[in-house]
Amino acid sequence: MTHVITRKFTFDSGHRIPLHESKCKHLHGHTFMCEVSLSPVDGDTLDDLGRVLDFGEIKRLIGTWIDVNVDHGFILNSTDELVKIWPHNHKLYLIGKNPTAENIAEHFHKVFGRILSENGIAAKVIRVTIHETPNSRAEYYT
Repeated sequence: MTHVITRKFTFDSGHRIPLHESKCKHLHGHTFMCEVSLSPVDGDTLDDLGRVLDFGEIKRLIGTWIDVNVDHGFILNSTDELVKIWPHNHKLYLIGKNPTAENIAEHFHKVFGRILSENGIAAKVIRVTIHETPNSRAEYYT
């Protein structure tokens, strides 16, 4: 058994899935919701105040990353043909796969884990859930 905490974030971003069999092949946007779940790195050890991590610290580290990198921008596959002609004055974040909810969840899981590690945080990312719409979500967890 271990403690798990979860912090929610919302961000507005556009994407497209080239070769999609339907309308998602076109540029379009969503108000995404991202849930990040953390647990202690070493089993069930909480900090001196009885927390996995202060929620404000999650907001500062992960929320700032979301705001800077993907909020009010576009997420594209780095191999998407649009990258070659993308206007330099429009925010663009590239991932190495199609930006499906599944792939965004996996990518964010890795990025958020690196952010925690680089900041000496004694918590690990165990799950990232991406809600692409209120009715559709994807999870990536370890």
